[in-house]
Amino acid sequence: MLAEMATLRSAPPEGEEIARSARYLAGQAEVSRQRAGAVLGEVLEAWLEGQGLVELEDPVGPYLATTAEDVADVMRRYLDPDARVEGVVRGTGS
Repeated sequence: MLAEMATLRSAPPEGEEIARSARYLAGQAEVSRQRAGAVLGEVLEAWLEGQGLVELEDPVGPYLATTAEDVADVMRRYLDPDARVEGVVRGTGS
């Protein structure tokens, strides 16, 4: 897994792969707004944690504006092997 993370950090996705992913996420945002409960959740989150209702004007814009450099920045920040945390989960036995 560390080797794959290193590969992603050195050669993040570009071009059509990012555009396809952005369109997928934009579509998911639109679909999720078909339920009243989801819209209410967005309104509450915008008021409580965000910058207000202005965030809800264009829910797909941020996805479609994502660039290869944006993705590369996130990968460098969050796929840093020196900042990883490992854990062990054990069962209780039979």
